[in-house]
Amino acid sequence: KIMTKIVGNLKEKDILVDILSQGNRNLMGYINLLGDSTKVVHLDLKLVSKYNFPFTYLHFTSGVDFNRYIRNHANKLDYSLSDLGLFREVADIDTDNKIKVSDKDGNRNRIPNKVFEFDDDIIRNIVENEKKIFEHLGLNYVSIKNRR
Repeated sequence: KIMTKIVGNLKEKDILVDILSQGNRNLMGYINLLGDSTKVVHLDLKLVSKYNFPFTYLHFTSGVDFNRYIRNHANKLDYSLSDLGLFREVADIDTDNKIKVSDKDGNRNRIPNKVFEFDDDIIRNIVENEKKIFEHLGLNYVSIKNRR
């Protein structure tokens, strides 16, 4: 609903030129640069909650190599790290009540045959910014300019 309103407003103001893909929380498209309809720029828009924001920010401000590194580090600690959060690996559980991170429903981390649960304490209490993600994983903080 929110994304539909955003798209409607951007179209109404002749800012949005083309939509490449759109979901409930994602928009990828091209927009006019204000004041110059001959130049367009690529727009990636993602709606996330304040609880997911540090994870999304870490993911989208890091390069592919750094993302691989920190996700692999999290996996060694039996966690799955994605742009949506940090999940804890669990064994011998009722999978109906857990999140299968490798499933086809859009979950990000592609670890076959592993089941993870949403760790509400990590998402809502421990991690209020990206530095806390590093701290929770036992890593020194790496600035954005060194994550590219």
